[in-house]
Amino acid sequence: MKKGTKICLCLILLISLWMLWGCAHFVRYRYPSFSSKEAKEHYIRGNRYFDSRRYDLAIPEFQIVADLEPQNAEGHVSLGVCYALTNRFNAAVNQYLQAIEIDSTKGEYHFVLSDAYYDLGLLDKCIEG
Repeated sequence: MKKGTKICLCLILLISLWMLWGCAHFVRYRYPSFSSKEAKEHYIRGNRYFDSRRYDLAIPEFQIVADLEPQNAEGHVSLGVCYALTNRFNAAVNQYLQAIEIDSTKGEYHFVLSDAYYDLGLLDKCIEG
């Protein structure tokens, strides 16, 4: 393996590790506005499960948020982060793409999408992300 390739892979690995740390802060400290009280309650419950690293329980809560408010990008990203942390990267990509379709101006949405592509081994898409 060439030295440049090794350096590139190391940088990608470091970014991925930083991203895993950042995912927790991303979900925990983002409370979007909701049009329904029910969606907000599920979002808060999902964050509580997320904080206790019970991603399997957070997923259905965030899924309800995404179903109740499909135009809420943060709900999709929170669901995607939980999918990524449970190694369901294809599902994570789908949620991130939905969030980007809603709001393409958020750099962090593109970042988590690139990270999921990297985890799937899709390095060409990782760079595009």
